[in-house]
Amino acid sequence: NDEPTTVLVTEGGAKGLPGDDGTDGTGFNSVRMQKLNNPLLHIFKTNQLTNTIAPGNVDADLTWTRASAANYVDRYGVIQSAAIDVPREESEGWLIEGASTNDALWSEDFSNGAWGATNITVTANTVTAPDGTTTADTLLATASNGQVQQLTAAQTIGDVLTSSVWIKRKTGTGAVYLKAGNNSTGTDLAITSEWARYSYVGDALTSTTVRCSVLLATSGDEVYVWGAQIEELEFASSYIGETTSSAVTRSQDKVSVAINNNVALSPTSIAVEFNLIGENTGNNFIYGNGTSATDVFSYVYAGGFNAVRFGDQNTQSGAVATPNQTHSTVATSSLTEMNLYFNGSLSDTEVASSSDFIQADTVFSLGSHDVSFTSPMYGHLKDFRIYDFELNADEAEYLA
Repeated sequence: NDEPTTVLVTEGGAKGLPGDDGTDGTGFNSVRMQKLNNPLLHIFKTNQLTNTIAPGNVDADLTWTRASAANYVDRYGVIQSAAIDVPREESEGWLIEGASTNDALWSEDFSNGAWGATNITVTANTVTAPDGTTTADTLLATASNGQVQQLTAAQTIGDVLTSSVWIKRKTGTGAVYLKAGNNSTGTDLAITSEWARYSYVGDALTSTTVRCSVLLATSGDEVYVWGAQIEELEFASSYIGETTSSAVTRSQDKVSVAINNNVALSPTSIAVEFNLIGENTGNNFIYGNGTSATDVFSYVYAGGFNAVRFGDQNTQSGAVATPNQTHSTVATSSLTEMNLYFNGSLSDTEVASSSDFIQADTVFSLGSHDVSFTSPMYGHLKDFRIYDFELNADEAEYLA
């Protein structure tokens, strides 16, 4: 059926036909819209950093610090730079990342001697780059397997590195490969005539000398390249920035709100939409408060499984939070039980915590574990809400 479907939500919350307080509709009959629209805390809406927040209901009530400038992709797909401490909003939500370092030197100048060129001609600054400047270079393969390559030393055995670079095709149809770490083969990229960022995750290092290289398999093929990056992560984080003769580091985003008047004890509900750029080894914390049994936090752990802890009890979803996809979690806690909803479906129910899980004299961190901002996530937060009542199953599905 290609006909559009109209869904009416009454003041009382029903999905379907309007009726008496929403009880005649089918579907979300238990959605209490008036309560749902009045959370204690509501932040990270689209184009609105804070919607409801104590004490002054202004953006300054959310603390966002970052010791360096950082890049992001705006709604038009252009790379922009945010100054120190300035939040970054992308189409997927508000970008929060841990620290990372770009070890690829002369990342926007492939004609520099730091890049060894074999069977390839490099012409600098020939076309507009993804950041709107004329700094992208042209690579022309003068024979088969033309390559630009940079070898970087002083890495740690066992680490995993990821190479990334923006590429678009100028002429030809041959394969284009990107390499990382100790891998000499790399991966064949599906290059198009539009700018796109490509990445390749290398194997665990067996040698301290690692490579970042772009290879054109076919003689005569030409591509444009810009913004090389190699970093000690198992995925590509946001473009850290232009390097010249030394590496450049992007500092961690540290985001928090005050506990008082923003976070509730039981009963409570915490709802958030998030996506992960990639998964760190270990836990990737979406939000948190404290580090002991008397705390609350949400995290995605090894394998991509989502869990939320309230005090001395833990709820766990058997579903995987796949990177680069938006997911919804709703965690509720009452005096008797805790529930975890993942993408609108109930994933786990546990007995309620026997301990208080909010430390009233601390802050509530977003995108990390605790007040020290440990175990950060790399990804986006969107539509984050805290309520002073327990959401029901229909409301959790509605928010998803």
